[in-house]
Amino acid sequence: MSAEPVRSDAQTAASSGHSGGHDDRVPMIEVVVEVDGHSFEEVDYTVAGLLLRKPHDVHCRLVGRWASLGDGAGEDALHEQRLIHEKYATEARVVLSEDLPATCSASFRLHLPPGWRPGENTMEELAKDMQERELGLRSVLLPDGRVARLESTEAFEHAERVMQPGDDLDDVVDAVSKTWWSEGVEDGFLHPVHAPHVTRPSATRPPAPKTTELPPAAPANTLGSRGDQPPAPVARIRRLARRIRPRSHDDPS
Repeated sequence: MSAEPVRSDAQTAASSGHSGGHDDRVPMIEVVVEVDGHSFEEVDYTVAGLLLRKPHDVHCRLVGRWASLGDGAGEDALHEQRLIHEKYATEARVVLSEDLPATCSASFRLHLPPGWRPGENTMEELAKDMQERELGLRSVLLPDGRVARLESTEAFEHAERVMQPGDDLDDVVDAVSKTWWSEGVEDGFLHPVHAPHVTRPSATRPPAPKTTELPPAAPANTLGSRGDQPPAPVARIRRLARRIRPRSHDDPS
Protein backbone atom coordinates (compact mmCIF):
# COMPACT_ATOMS: atom_id res chain seq x y z
CA MET A 1 0.00 0.00 0.00
CA SER A 2 1.44 3.36 -1.00
CA ALA A 3 1.88 6.11 1.57
CA GLU A 4 -0.71 8.88 1.51
CA PRO A 5 0.32 12.53 1.08
CA VAL A 6 -0.39 14.61 4.16
CA ARG A 7 -3.27 17.10 4.27
CA SER A 8 -2.87 20.38 6.11
CA ASP A 9 -5.17 21.18 9.06
CA ALA A 10 -6.66 24.07 7.07
CA GLN A 11 -7.58 21.74 4.23
CA THR A 12 -9.18 19.21 6.57
CA ALA A 13 -11.28 21.93 8.20
CA ALA A 14 -12.34 23.34 4.83
CA SER A 15 -13.36 19.93 3.49
CA SER A 16 -16.70 19.70 5.28
CA GLY A 17 -18.96 21.70 2.98
CA HIS A 18 -20.94 20.77 -0.11
CA SER A 19 -23.26 22.95 -2.15
CA GLY A 20 -25.01 22.90 -5.50
CA GLY A 21 -24.12 20.24 -8.06
CA HIS A 22 -20.39 20.33 -7.39
CA ASP A 23 -18.29 18.99 -4.54
CA ASP A 24 -16.91 22.06 -2.76
CA ARG A 25 -14.65 20.16 -0.38
CA VAL A 26 -10.97 21.02 -0.87
CA PRO A 27 -9.17 18.28 -2.84
CA MET A 28 -5.62 17.17 -2.24
CA ILE A 29 -4.83 17.63 -5.94
CA GLU A 30 -6.48 19.83 -8.54
CA VAL A 31 -5.91 18.49 -12.05
CA VAL A 32 -6.02 21.02 -14.89
CA VAL A 33 -6.82 19.83 -18.42
CA GLU A 34 -6.75 22.26 -21.35
CA VAL A 35 -9.44 21.00 -23.73
CA ASP A 36 -9.28 23.44 -26.65
CA GLY A 37 -8.26 21.69 -29.86
CA HIS A 38 -8.59 18.19 -28.40
CA SER A 39 -11.10 15.46 -29.14
CA PHE A 40 -13.83 14.29 -26.82
CA GLU A 41 -12.18 10.86 -26.63
CA GLU A 42 -8.84 12.27 -25.51
CA VAL A 43 -10.37 14.43 -22.80
CA ASP A 44 -12.77 11.70 -21.69
CA TYR A 45 -9.96 9.16 -21.35
CA THR A 46 -8.09 11.57 -19.08
CA VAL A 47 -11.02 12.75 -16.95
CA ALA A 48 -12.61 9.32 -16.58
CA GLY A 49 -9.31 8.00 -15.28
CA LEU A 50 -9.00 10.86 -12.80
CA LEU A 51 -12.49 10.27 -11.41
CA LEU A 52 -11.51 6.70 -10.54
CA ARG A 53 -9.35 8.13 -7.75
CA LYS A 54 -10.56 8.30 -4.18
CA PRO A 55 -13.50 10.73 -3.73
CA HIS A 56 -12.55 14.25 -2.69
CA ASP A 57 -8.80 13.68 -3.09
CA VAL A 58 -8.84 14.78 -6.74
CA HIS A 59 -10.90 17.41 -8.52
CA CYS A 60 -10.61 18.19 -12.21
CA ARG A 61 -10.71 21.61 -13.86
CA LEU A 62 -11.44 21.66 -17.60
CA VAL A 63 -10.28 24.90 -19.18
CA GLY A 64 -11.85 25.84 -22.51
CA ARG A 65 -14.08 28.24 -24.47
CA TRP A 66 -17.30 27.22 -22.75
CA ALA A 67 -19.00 30.59 -23.22
CA SER A 68 -18.80 30.14 -27.00
CA LEU A 69 -21.09 27.10 -26.85
CA GLY A 70 -24.16 29.23 -26.21
CA ASP A 71 -23.92 31.63 -29.15
CA GLY A 72 -24.17 28.98 -31.88
CA ALA A 73 -20.98 30.21 -33.55
CA GLY A 74 -18.49 27.73 -34.89
CA GLU A 75 -20.72 24.70 -34.46
CA ASP A 76 -18.34 22.36 -36.27
CA ALA A 77 -15.24 23.72 -34.57
CA LEU A 78 -16.81 23.35 -31.12
CA HIS A 79 -18.46 19.97 -31.68
CA GLU A 80 -15.90 18.09 -29.58
CA GLN A 81 -16.10 20.69 -26.81
CA ARG A 82 -19.89 20.48 -26.80
CA LEU A 83 -19.69 16.73 -26.21
CA ILE A 84 -17.28 17.29 -23.33
CA HIS A 85 -19.63 19.87 -21.82
CA GLU A 86 -22.64 17.58 -22.10
CA LYS A 87 -20.90 14.80 -20.21
CA TYR A 88 -19.08 16.70 -17.47
CA ALA A 89 -21.03 19.92 -16.80
CA THR A 90 -22.96 18.26 -13.96
CA GLU A 91 -20.15 16.04 -12.63
CA ALA A 92 -19.58 16.89 -8.95
CA ARG A 93 -15.78 16.75 -9.09
CA VAL A 94 -15.37 18.58 -12.42
CA VAL A 95 -15.30 22.36 -12.84
CA LEU A 96 -15.53 24.03 -16.26
CA SER A 97 -13.49 27.25 -16.47
CA GLU A 98 -12.79 29.80 -19.17
CA ASP A 99 -9.46 30.66 -17.54
CA LEU A 100 -7.16 29.14 -14.97
CA PRO A 101 -7.43 30.92 -11.59
CA ALA A 102 -4.18 32.29 -10.26
CA THR A 103 -4.81 30.77 -6.82
CA CYS A 104 -5.32 27.12 -5.95
CA SER A 105 -6.94 25.83 -2.76
CA ALA A 106 -5.55 22.31 -3.19
CA SER A 107 -2.10 21.33 -1.92
CA PHE A 108 -1.01 20.43 -5.46
CA ARG A 109 -1.99 21.38 -8.98
CA LEU A 110 -1.33 18.89 -11.78
CA HIS A 111 -1.30 20.17 -15.37
CA LEU A 112 -2.12 17.08 -17.43
CA PRO A 113 -2.21 16.89 -21.27
CA PRO A 114 -5.41 15.35 -22.71
CA GLY A 115 -4.98 11.72 -23.74
CA TRP A 116 -2.92 10.83 -20.66
CA ARG A 117 -4.04 9.61 -17.26
CA PRO A 118 -2.13 8.75 -14.09
CA GLY A 119 -1.87 5.18 -12.89
CA GLU A 120 -3.68 3.94 -9.81
CA ASN A 121 -1.16 5.34 -7.31
CA THR A 122 0.81 7.74 -9.52
CA MET A 123 -0.44 11.05 -8.16
CA GLU A 124 -0.29 9.98 -4.51
CA GLU A 125 3.26 8.69 -4.89
CA LEU A 126 4.44 11.82 -6.72
CA ALA A 127 2.83 14.11 -4.12
CA LYS A 128 4.34 12.11 -1.25
CA ASP A 129 7.78 12.23 -2.90
CA MET A 130 7.51 15.99 -3.36
CA GLN A 131 6.62 16.49 0.29
CA GLU A 132 9.45 14.29 1.51
CA ARG A 133 12.05 15.96 -0.73
CA GLU A 134 10.56 19.45 -0.38
CA LEU A 135 10.14 19.82 -4.13
CA GLY A 136 8.23 22.78 -5.52
CA LEU A 137 7.77 21.38 -9.03
CA ARG A 138 7.85 17.90 -10.54
CA SER A 139 7.98 17.93 -14.36
CA VAL A 140 7.15 14.63 -16.05
CA LEU A 141 8.29 14.15 -19.65
CA LEU A 142 5.78 12.06 -21.58
CA PRO A 143 6.82 9.90 -24.57
CA ASP A 144 4.99 12.15 -27.06
CA GLY A 145 7.08 15.16 -25.97
CA ARG A 146 4.42 16.82 -23.86
CA VAL A 147 4.97 17.53 -20.17
CA ALA A 148 2.81 16.93 -17.11
CA ARG A 149 3.56 19.34 -14.24
CA LEU A 150 2.81 18.72 -10.59
CA GLU A 151 3.11 22.01 -8.71
CA SER A 152 3.24 22.54 -4.95
CA THR A 153 0.79 25.32 -4.19
CA GLU A 154 2.79 26.41 -1.15
CA ALA A 155 6.07 26.61 -3.10
CA PHE A 156 4.52 28.57 -5.97
CA GLU A 157 2.83 31.03 -3.60
CA HIS A 158 6.16 31.56 -1.84
CA ALA A 159 7.94 32.08 -5.17
CA GLU A 160 5.35 34.64 -6.29
CA ARG A 161 5.86 36.63 -3.10
CA VAL A 162 9.64 36.90 -3.50
CA MET A 163 10.03 37.09 -7.29
CA GLN A 164 11.21 40.33 -8.86
CA PRO A 165 9.96 41.94 -12.10
CA GLY A 166 11.36 40.03 -15.05
CA ASP A 167 11.96 36.83 -13.08
CA ASP A 168 10.77 33.51 -14.49
CA LEU A 169 8.41 31.87 -12.00
CA ASP A 170 9.80 28.35 -12.54
CA ASP A 171 13.33 29.64 -11.94
CA VAL A 172 12.25 31.26 -8.68
CA VAL A 173 10.50 28.05 -7.59
CA ASP A 174 13.73 26.17 -8.27
CA ALA A 175 15.62 28.72 -6.14
CA VAL A 176 13.29 28.76 -3.13
CA SER A 177 12.57 25.03 -3.16
CA LYS A 178 13.68 22.42 -5.67
CA THR A 179 12.49 21.05 -8.99
CA TRP A 180 12.84 17.62 -10.54
CA TRP A 181 12.35 15.95 -13.94
CA SER A 182 11.28 12.36 -14.46
CA GLU A 183 9.95 10.00 -17.16
CA GLY A 184 6.19 9.63 -17.54
CA VAL A 185 6.06 5.90 -18.25
CA GLU A 186 8.32 5.14 -15.28
CA ASP A 187 6.07 7.27 -13.07
CA GLY A 188 3.01 5.30 -14.18
CA PHE A 189 1.26 7.63 -16.64
CA LEU A 190 -0.91 5.77 -19.13
CA HIS A 191 -1.83 6.44 -22.76
CA PRO A 192 -4.20 4.42 -25.00
CA VAL A 193 -1.76 4.05 -27.88
CA HIS A 194 -4.12 1.80 -29.84
CA ALA A 195 -7.27 3.91 -29.41
CA PRO A 196 -8.79 5.37 -32.63
CA HIS A 197 -8.96 8.89 -31.18
CA VAL A 198 -5.20 8.90 -30.69
CA THR A 199 -4.33 7.66 -34.17
CA ARG A 200 -6.86 9.43 -36.36
CA PRO A 201 -5.40 9.33 -39.89
CA SER A 202 -6.57 12.86 -40.71
CA ALA A 203 -4.78 14.30 -37.69
CA THR A 204 -1.73 12.16 -37.07
CA ARG A 205 -0.77 10.41 -40.27
CA PRO A 206 2.59 11.76 -41.51
CA PRO A 207 2.75 12.99 -45.10
CA ALA A 208 3.53 10.29 -47.61
CA PRO A 209 7.18 10.31 -48.66
CA LYS A 210 7.88 11.61 -52.12
CA THR A 211 8.61 8.86 -54.59
CA THR A 212 11.66 9.14 -56.78
CA GLU A 213 11.25 7.85 -60.31
CA LEU A 214 14.07 5.47 -61.10
CA PRO A 215 15.70 5.45 -64.52
CA PRO A 216 14.74 2.56 -66.79
CA ALA A 217 16.81 -0.55 -66.31
CA ALA A 218 19.53 -1.28 -68.83
CA PRO A 219 18.78 -3.99 -71.44
CA ALA A 220 19.72 -7.48 -70.35
CA ASN A 221 22.50 -7.83 -72.98
CA THR A 222 24.32 -4.61 -72.21
CA LEU A 223 26.76 -3.33 -69.60
CA GLY A 224 26.56 -0.03 -67.77
CA SER A 225 27.66 3.02 -69.74
CA ARG A 226 29.58 6.16 -68.78
CA GLY A 227 28.08 9.58 -69.31
CA ASP A 228 25.52 9.84 -72.08
CA GLN A 229 27.16 7.25 -74.32
CA PRO A 230 25.02 4.25 -75.18
CA PRO A 231 26.08 0.93 -73.61
CA ALA A 232 28.44 -1.19 -75.69
CA PRO A 233 27.16 -4.58 -76.82
CA VAL A 234 28.64 -7.52 -74.99
CA ALA A 235 29.95 -9.05 -78.21
CA ARG A 236 31.94 -5.89 -79.03
CA ILE A 237 33.53 -5.89 -75.57
CA ARG A 238 34.55 -9.51 -76.01
CA ARG A 239 36.20 -8.73 -79.40
CA LEU A 240 38.14 -5.87 -77.81
CA ALA A 241 39.27 -8.17 -75.02
CA ARG A 242 40.65 -10.70 -77.54
CA ARG A 243 42.64 -7.97 -79.36
CA ILE A 244 44.43 -6.77 -76.23
CA ARG A 245 45.11 -10.18 -74.64
CA PRO A 246 48.84 -10.68 -73.68
CA ARG A 247 51.12 -12.11 -76.37
CA SER A 248 53.06 -15.32 -75.74
CA HIS A 249 56.91 -15.47 -76.01
CA ASP A 250 56.58 -17.73 -79.12
CA ASP A 251 54.58 -15.08 -80.99
CA PRO A 252 56.75 -14.22 -84.08
CA SER A 253 55.44 -10.67 -84.17
